[in-house]
Amino acid sequence: MLRSELLAKGKTLQDFAYATEGRNRYIGTPGHNSTVNWLYDTLVATGYYDVYFQPFDVESSAATATANGAALAVIPMTGTPAGTPSGELVNVANIGCDAADYPAELVGKIALISRGTCPFAQKVCLYVSKIH
Repeated sequence: MLRSELLAKGKTLQDFAYATEGRNRYIGTPGHNSTVNWLYDTLVATGYYDVYFQPFDVESSAATATANGAALAVIPMTGTPAGTPSGELVNVANIGCDAADYPAELVGKIALISRGTCPFAQKVCLYVSKIH
């Protein structure tokens, strides 16, 4: 396959993410569903595979948060424990990929962590290891 064909297919997948609020293909979002449907249709069109949708249960969690009376758009990260957090909201420095991004002052507070280049599970592990 030519490099330009691969780039075009990659752009198609990225477009699915960018068409979704939050610019992602997080499981269950329209960007994710568009990706799954596109992959399904692409594989079926080859005529080489028996393709089917396999059910996959995903624990989902919803979150709401307010700060100074204003609602915040939040999504719990993969690996975030269940519960009803309360406390001071603190922005985590950088994008939360390094242990140094989580100072001891975060203990007992709610960390707001930006999306970035490392996996959510890494961020959760770094945060939890600092507060426990």
